[in-house]
Amino acid sequence: MTPEWNDLSPDEKKRSAKTMEIFAAMVEQIDENIGRVTEYLKETGELDNTFVLFMSDNGAEGAAMEALPKNYDNRTENLGNKDSFIWYGPRWANAGTAPSKGVKGTVFEGGVRCPCIIRCPPLQPQAGSISNSFLTVMDILPTVPELARLKHPGTTYRGREVVLPRGKSWVPHLASSRADDVSIHDEDTHIHGWELFGHRAIRQGNWKAVWDPKAAKEEWQLYDLAEDPSEQNDVADKHAEILDKLVVFWDQYVAETGMIPSPAF
Repeated sequence: MTPEWNDLSPDEKKRSAKTMEIFAAMVEQIDENIGRVTEYLKETGELDNTFVLFMSDNGAEGAAMEALPKNYDNRTENLGNKDSFIWYGPRWANAGTAPSKGVKGTVFEGGVRCPCIIRCPPLQPQAGSISNSFLTVMDILPTVPELARLKHPGTTYRGREVVLPRGKSWVPHLASSRADDVSIHDEDTHIHGWELFGHRAIRQGNWKAVWDPKAAKEEWQLYDLAEDPSEQNDVADKHAEILDKLVVFWDQYVAETGMIPSPAF
């Protein structure tokens, strides 16, 4: 982790603020150009006939960029030009994912939870509704064909075997006048897993088991996301039977997905 803000030198503070300024400008550019697309759809009469989905990539990038190619000019005065290449580092990343724990590259909520904005007037004529239902990026695949009235071919396509999507369509959820009453995934039975660079997690309902290779102890942690969405309190000792069940689910997840364990596993 980089030093606290108050421990930075004036030049370091200037550089850190500059990187966030560039990030904010990029976000503004994205917003402006999404607006251009929206205006075009309005002008062509297609906006209300278009399913709009805007979803962030997972987690804020917290890497420190120690191994940049030598041909970039990352002097503070040159940041933001075409021959610079930067990101804002772990402190800004933690601020970006707050109050969630972790950043990109971890399986804590700060590394896997991201915003998703949807506009679909035929299903949700009332603007501004907020849903806290659990969903995954894998749900997009079954959702879009259903909206387009296309049927998935099943387990075979053009004479060869294909894998069924693991996600579920959002259409019933979006079509409900009380969306939070219609869950996308059955919270009592649905199992969802993550793995990356030795990090692993398995979730059922509000219970989530996490293996953090950077933790002081090499053991599973357990969090109750209903009571502790920031994953601050490991309750593995208090709920050993729940953790044991989730670890079994992890082994099943590995088998079902054909995951090849890395040396870190």
